[in-house]
Amino acid sequence: MFVQDYQHIYKKTKKSKEENEHLHAMCKFYKDKIWSYENDVDILKSQVWEIGDKLLLTERQREKETSRKTFKTRDVFTTHGQTG
Repeated sequence: MFVQDYQHIYKKTKKSKEENEHLHAMCKFYKDKIWSYENDVDILKSQVWEIGDKLLLTERQREKETSRKTFKTRDVFTTHGQTG
């Protein structure tokens, strides 16, 4: 009886240890996957900020060009009105 109990306990312990190792391996696998996804998200965030900065600069340049054209047009009308 003692031998059978021992074998039964040994088998359960061995199975439990194997399950434990499997769960640890799966946890590590998913932690690595999550870390990889977090890294990808950080890269994408950086790219979005870069694009946003470029769009902002482009918009400011357009505004400057529009302002220059407006001032040039005013100068032309003012100058033309004074000479005419």
